[in-house]
Amino acid sequence: MKNKIKFLFVGVLMLAAIIFASAGDVLFQDGVLNITDNFLVDYNTLFVDSANNRVGVKTNSPTQDLSVAGNMNLTGSLYTSEAYDNTLIVAKDGGDFVSISNALSSITDNSASNRYLIKVMPGVYNETFTMKSYVDVQGSGWDATVIEKTADTIVTSAENSMISNLQLYLTGANGGDYAISADAGGVINHIKINVVGSSGTNAGVYVWNGGPTILNSYITVSGSNTYGLYLRRGGTVTVINNYVSSNAGYALHMGANNPGTITINSYYNIYTATGGGQSIYMNVADTGTLNSYFDSFDEINRQGSTTFNKYDYDTSSSLTAFKVIQSGSGDAVNIFDNTTEIFSIIDGGNVGVGTTAPNQDMQVIGNLNVSGTVFYGALTANSPHALVNYEDFGSDVLKRTEVCIVANNNKVVLQYLDLVNGSYRWVFEENAQACLDKEVIEEVKTEYTEINGNTTENIVVTGKRKVFNSLMS
Repeated sequence: MKNKIKFLFVGVLMLAAIIFASAGDVLFQDGVLNITDNFLVDYNTLFVDSANNRVGVKTNSPTQDLSVAGNMNLTGSLYTSEAYDNTLIVAKDGGDFVSISNALSSITDNSASNRYLIKVMPGVYNETFTMKSYVDVQGSGWDATVIEKTADTIVTSAENSMISNLQLYLTGANGGDYAISADAGGVINHIKINVVGSSGTNAGVYVWNGGPTILNSYITVSGSNTYGLYLRRGGTVTVINNYVSSNAGYALHMGANNPGTITINSYYNIYTATGGGQSIYMNVADTGTLNSYFDSFDEINRQGSTTFNKYDYDTSSSLTAFKVIQSGSGDAVNIFDNTTEIFSIIDGGNVGVGTTAPNQDMQVIGNLNVSGTVFYGALTANSPHALVNYEDFGSDVLKRTEVCIVANNNKVVLQYLDLVNGSYRWVFEENAQACLDKEVIEEVKTEYTEINGNTTENIVVTGKRKVFNSLMS
């Protein structure tokens, strides 16, 4: 029965080939179907161009060896050797070399016009190595290719090189040990890094004076002086789409107490810290700038001559959404509209709107629109006005709104607009108790001037009233 089904399937396939092939031959021999001309399936689903040795998916005019006119879902890894002139295989068995360092040592003619790819097959490799320019090292996956070492620096970078698609596992780091030392630059792509520090300062990726690109990587470190990214000085470092986590240290440590200039452009990264650590620590003695685009982090500790530019932020955790720690004497926050500083939190905590040097807890240069209640404890000269509502017990005085102001002689004056006999008049009461107490019953003596046509009359009103001052603190 199986043979009948097999022959039936082959017959159908041969018939389809005959129908959709051109005038060439169709030969089925020893289990192999051979078509010597173009081959077409469902008119536009699959096309084989026999003249140019090309395959088209949803296109009858492939321009490359494989042309896909649509989306492609790739569940495995995509390897390309188009940019390489030479490929070396490192494998535990059956490769060109059994170690990455031996493969690198064998290369002496690497150049921009003679690039190498070292493909590392699955296995656990215990070694350290130094990259070479125009030589890329590519593993077989995070869980497939693992390079581990104790108390050492595993990889030393080189310019114009890339290491990708493998795992670096560093244990027992005891000071000056790094999974990758990237002083020379290069590209770090899709690397899983795990560093366990025991003593001293260690890091997942360390840069003293270079400008690498770090992207698509997963970096976790533990130890009080062990940092995920330790980017100290020199050049421009680009960090894209990484997860960086530190237990008791810093996820991103930028700069150090050494003169230097560094710029970090950080895009779509997650920086997180636990165990008393901090997400981002910035301290550069000369000049340091962190440009953060769509990053997520818990907090920043910014010191020294550093500039932090945050262009977007989003968090869905229960942690504080945004925290700035300024341990030095500079301003904590400066917000600019183009080149004009419009909001400031200066050293000491004073907040300024429209001023860069607020002299009170909050100072506003300009108008203030308050839709709610303003609470205050005491009035001094130049204090803002306080609105007071009260109920009068006198027979000819209605409920009204009063304004407490402070004159330049530091005396409190109660001011209100009154309507008597169809005429409005301003009333002023010096040192009015209503401005000073929350709730009082007091003797009231009001003096005002009434102007009625050409007649001016001084009027004195006395009485008692109960003041309900909801604006007092």
